[in-house]
Amino acid sequence: MTIDNGYNHGLFSSKSRVGYPRRTSFGQRGISFDRFIQERLINMVDSLLLHLFAKKTEISALRNNIAVLV
Repeated sequence: MTIDNGYNHGLFSSKSRVGYPRRTSFGQRGISFDRFIQERLINMVDSLLLHLFAKKTEISALRNNIAVLV
């Protein structure tokens, strides 16, 4: 994707103008757009794994309760 400031910006961009950074900082945090996307993906995977683990723990607890009842 191209931003109208004279140089390309995005995940797959390697073009840059002399004297300008290869990628602009993203938001107030001052990190590159690639790093932002990477952190978002890591957070999404982490929360998904936590959710799955919680479900697995719930199921095993139910199995244990059923085993005690039987």
